[in-house]
Amino acid sequence: MKPFVVFVLISTALSLCLGCGAAQPEGIVQGALQFNGQPVTGNARVVLMSMKTGAAVAADVQTDGAFAAEKRLPPGEYVAFLVPKSYAEEAPESLAGQRRISKPNESASAKLVPGKYWDEGTSPWRVAVVAGINDIQLTAER
Repeated sequence: MKPFVVFVLISTALSLCLGCGAAQPEGIVQGALQFNGQPVTGNARVVLMSMKTGAAVAADVQTDGAFAAEKRLPPGEYVAFLVPKSYAEEAPESLAGQRRISKPNESASAKLVPGKYWDEGTSPWRVAVVAGINDIQLTAER
């Protein structure tokens, strides 16, 4: 074989092998959202966002307070916060001064969750996502 043909074949084989790296690990995010011990329902979506990379997922909160993101995330540190599912209803301003007594087995409305949870800059929720399934329990308090 001619040296040029050998060089081309070896170069092609090396470039194919170098591009065959292992897939990056990913985390599956699911969990539940509660406020005052009750599942949160209503116009809410949970967002996890990396302040370093900008990677993010969003998941609608279901009627039982559960959420599950369809998109996977790379492992890392994320801030979790809420956004409205639709902007027909506004995210609540601070409701810290208001009181409400929940009945047993009653779901908490998303409108009652304090305003600090509705902003990535003020949300206290920090989540470490690892490869595999991540069961995240978010609890909102006054």
